[in-house]
Amino acid sequence: MKSDEALRIPKLSIKSSFFVLFSLVIGGIVIPYVLTLVGMSFRMATILVLPVSFAFSLVYSHYCIETKQGYNQRFFIAWGLTTIVFTIVAYVWLMQGFIF
Repeated sequence: MKSDEALRIPKLSIKSSFFVLFSLVIGGIVIPYVLTLVGMSFRMATILVLPVSFAFSLVYSHYCIETKQGYNQRFFIAWGLTTIVFTIVAYVWLMQGFIF
């Protein structure tokens, strides 16, 4: 493989950065707060919603905004794996109390 053909990882643009920030606010504050009105604890709602929304925003910004590949099998695999990793991190962060 020549150096010109090397796989380039695109950087996060301003549009992608704002999309990720918006996703973090919606998935980390707004939706968990609405779920507390239904009776769910804020921590549990955050563990369920935040990893999914954050993983989706990162993978969507990479596959759809930056590289224009769109939805394909690699998109869904990356979204699933990223969601699993972020869910484990959120569990350790919120339930085990490593930060709070």
